[in-house]
Amino acid sequence: MSSNYGGIYRVLQNPSAVAGTRYRYQVVGAIGSSITNRYFRQLATNDFLHIIRIPYSDNLYRDLQSIGSLTEAPRHTVASEIIGPSVLFSPDRRQAIALHTRMQSFVYGQGLPLPLTRAYGYELNSRRVTPVSGLLNANLTQQQYSEVGLSYGLRIFEGKWHRLSVGATGRRLFGGVYRQMQVTGNYQIRQDVSSEKSIVLDRFQYVLNSSAPRQSFQLSAPGYGTGWALDAGITYEIGKEITGRNYNDETPFADLRPAYLLRLSAAIMNSGSLRFSGSQSREVSGSSTRTVLYQKDLDLLGDNIVAQLPRLAPGGPTERPGNAMTLQLPSMLHLEADLRLARSLYINGLYLKNMSAVSGRTAPLPDRLIITPRFEDEDAELAFPISIIDGNQRVAVGMSARVGPLALGFSNLTSMLHKNGDHRGTYAWMGLSFWAWHKE
Repeated sequence: MSSNYGGIYRVLQNPSAVAGTRYRYQVVGAIGSSITNRYFRQLATNDFLHIIRIPYSDNLYRDLQSIGSLTEAPRHTVASEIIGPSVLFSPDRRQAIALHTRMQSFVYGQGLPLPLTRAYGYELNSRRVTPVSGLLNANLTQQQYSEVGLSYGLRIFEGKWHRLSVGATGRRLFGGVYRQMQVTGNYQIRQDVSSEKSIVLDRFQYVLNSSAPRQSFQLSAPGYGTGWALDAGITYEIGKEITGRNYNDETPFADLRPAYLLRLSAAIMNSGSLRFSGSQSREVSGSSTRTVLYQKDLDLLGDNIVAQLPRLAPGGPTERPGNAMTLQLPSMLHLEADLRLARSLYINGLYLKNMSAVSGRTAPLPDRLIITPRFEDEDAELAFPISIIDGNQRVAVGMSARVGPLALGFSNLTSMLHKNGDHRGTYAWMGLSFWAWHKE
């Protein structure tokens, strides 16, 4: 969130944003997750709130069809989070502290064949799914953890025409769970005599690694990972802090909206690791000479991969204990430029660069360039982020809005409005905040 009224939301993107805030205090709670438009077909079902359970679910990846992916095949990327009660307090305009609680889940997949992704997204019997065959060698990796973070920001220089702020966040990580699934074999999408399509898997094998069984919302249990992480950022503003003029000709109140010409910022986020003892870790593997899947089988597989794998590969399963390990978090570099075009009107450029090495044990987020024109005021905001995601052929156009205490947004409206259903996902978020301003 690039808004000058983001508060804690912006702190989670760059901790230096807490310095110079107009908030005397702010209390926030939010939820965000990757979803597709199929998710809204579950409004009348008991599983409508399943995205809330993603960060603490025992399944590798809940309900694939309604979550989709932020990246296109052969890569697969999902991010979900719950921001619990979080508080910002600013004793003066120069400095502030923020305490946040959060649960996160990251899923990263490699080598997922486009025909199989399309068959799942559009459903197997769609006319868009045609007979094809190929090699299957793919994996899915998931990291889950909870955190408590303490942020501090300080404006170290404040002049009439420019200001410099720095900030850092220390985070304690706990409740960490790691899962990885590797699948290999040959696949074939075929048209049966009954006109029903099926997927045939030959010489199918899978290996599933898990650090510990997830105990629902429980944050501490044997085998859970723990660790530390650090965020650090800097923000530089060029131009006046406020105009000093009245808000308008009809009122005597001063216009306190930001008046900088350009805001530049940079941050290293999520630099840290999780350590797993290995006391509850295990490796489960199985195989099958031939397995035939129909649409009903794909639905069951998407709802719970872990439970359905032994049925797909009845040869086994065999189980053996795992080992202790240390996993790096998906670290990101944030570079931002925010240009003020007129009162309350801005255009923002944000570049997100993955700093984690891509390996079988990491769940990195993709590189992204996001251009966002926005209108903002104290009580309302409207923005249209345009995202270019590394590896995706199509640009994502989203929308976010804030009215009073409620914030709502989608990173990819085009996929949400796709009438036939699309496996491309959008990152959707909703937040609620309460605050009080500094007395000027």
